[in-house]
Amino acid sequence: MGTLGRSTSSRAQPAPRRRSAARRVRGSLLLTVLCLLSFAPPTSATDPPTGERSSEEAAPSGEVAEETWPRLSLFLPLSMERAAPRPSAARTELSWLTDLGDFDSGRTTPLRGGGPLPFPLPSGIEPDGRIPRGEIPADIHHPERWRYIPEGLIPQGGIFDRFLSTTFITPILSFEEDVGTGGGIQFTDIDLFDSRRQMLGSAALSYTTEGQQLYQLTFRRFHHQRELEEGGILQEERSWSGLSGGYQRTLTRRFYGLGAESRLEDESSYSEELWSFWLGEQRAIPHPGDEWVVNYGVAFERRNLGSGHVVGVPDTGAVAPGLFEAAAAIDSIWLTTGVRFDTRDGQHLPYRGGTLGLEVEWSPWADREMEGAHLSLSGSQVIPVPPLFHDGGSPEEEHPPIDTFAMGFRLDDTSGDLPFWSRPTLGGSHTLRGYAPDRFTDNSALHLVGEYRFWVLPRGFEVVAGSRVERFGLALFGEAGTVASRLGDLPGAELHSNVGVGLRMTFERLALLRIDVGFSDEGANLSVDFGLSF
Repeated sequence: MGTLGRSTSSRAQPAPRRRSAARRVRGSLLLTVLCLLSFAPPTSATDPPTGERSSEEAAPSGEVAEETWPRLSLFLPLSMERAAPRPSAARTELSWLTDLGDFDSGRTTPLRGGGPLPFPLPSGIEPDGRIPRGEIPADIHHPERWRYIPEGLIPQGGIFDRFLSTTFITPILSFEEDVGTGGGIQFTDIDLFDSRRQMLGSAALSYTTEGQQLYQLTFRRFHHQRELEEGGILQEERSWSGLSGGYQRTLTRRFYGLGAESRLEDESSYSEELWSFWLGEQRAIPHPGDEWVVNYGVAFERRNLGSGHVVGVPDTGAVAPGLFEAAAAIDSIWLTTGVRFDTRDGQHLPYRGGTLGLEVEWSPWADREMEGAHLSLSGSQVIPVPPLFHDGGSPEEEHPPIDTFAMGFRLDDTSGDLPFWSRPTLGGSHTLRGYAPDRFTDNSALHLVGEYRFWVLPRGFEVVAGSRVERFGLALFGEAGTVASRLGDLPGAELHSNVGVGLRMTFERLALLRIDVGFSDEGANLSVDFGLSF
């Protein structure tokens, strides 16, 4: 995740900077967990709810989760220092906007001491957190790919009537030396216009004393939804339309040079101003819930680069003047189209199935000479395995606890002459998690990953009276990857690898908090994000 402070150590002493980064992330992690625990969906001892999400590859069409300004999280202070994404990543960042808990505004439940709770609780969850799933209409294709949301999680009323139910105000805080002190807020409504969870929107703004800024608007609408006779809805999560736009000024982007042999001590820094607008859609074809999924989108970007603000690190413009000048000021339009074969039972927290997809992104227009395109081939497979600490739940649950082993790969290539910030990278919270964000950059990249995911507390635990974590688990992972100037040079390029351990908490199947610590030959790297890394 992004960091909240910066050491003043010099290039000749990279290790202290890494330790300082870990301390900064711990501060942001504390803020994140406190916010999540405050907004986690409370549970009732009587009835049943649900939902689902997490973050495929990155979200809509790639993998934001990236993928960065990755998965525009509700906790934007954790994202504000992420390295510049490829244009596709900037347009696949919305998945966390659906990754929220909900509350029922129509009832209250007594405290253990006998008094009423000061806030309403949802119906539909059994005392141990189990969520029985309602009757599924016979004409629903692939019902395991539809999310059941009970009536108790769809409260009515205005914005303030639904506060901490389907509307949220989230603080954004920053304490970093390099970007200053400041903050802001993000407002999110996951039931915009009382649409029964079919539309969601978000607005965010933040400002620091050094001038780091963010102003962002987002919107999404799901295409396929079915009302159930007994109450509640079924929502198909594969088909949606969305848009986003805004301005961000980031003072601490990092660049380490091109190639798999780049050194950590070659770190340089630059600042970035980005105006962007994205409009896109994803659909399952030919029927809702089917295996074939297509996505397409268009984006406009105005990007200007300047001097970096990282203390003790040189400016990228001085270290790589040719690359920097070619990428310093560009207005461009990007088109994206992709198709994948997807058999998974969930888009964001799958327990079985796999994907194989191809995505192409190119720029038909730019205000300066820039020709090129991205081509990405990716795949994954998720396999259920015998559980260690539980019995696996039952098929009648909306979100049964299931342990899995997942494997994934991603192969990226580019053509033409693209700015350095638009080329494939490895490192950070989604690829090579034992390395710093965007640690390795070049024209082509290969990433391989395996991850064993298991639930330790399959029914979670109560946080405060009326609020619980639905699942709590761990993950063990190993990754390998490299970059090269050409696709054909990848087999001979230096291979980098790491192993790690992670923590997983869900508040619904749609809301997963991920904390990973990766270990590589450059030390340890802590990342905090929402949704799975692949």
